[in-house]
Amino acid sequence: MLQPPISLLPCPFCGSAKRPTFWSSPECYEEMWDESNDVTYSVVCDASHPRGMNGCGAQGGFKPTVEEAAEVWNERQMPAV
Repeated sequence: MLQPPISLLPCPFCGSAKRPTFWSSPECYEEMWDESNDVTYSVVCDASHPRGMNGCGAQGGFKPTVEEAAEVWNERQMPAV
């Protein structure tokens, strides 16, 4: 998916500021998704990056718009230890 120009905070789990990226539901669920479903969006700390800068795979949950997905991601807090 073409990444929209929306600011994303670093991952609240691994701290990566380079790997949070937008994914759409067809990209994540390629085998299960069909065109009768609405496309939804999530921010994912992209663990599939090919150049070794892997994120941890944390996900913010699917939302109807990229703006809502970014808002949910950016509101997440680092877990307490």
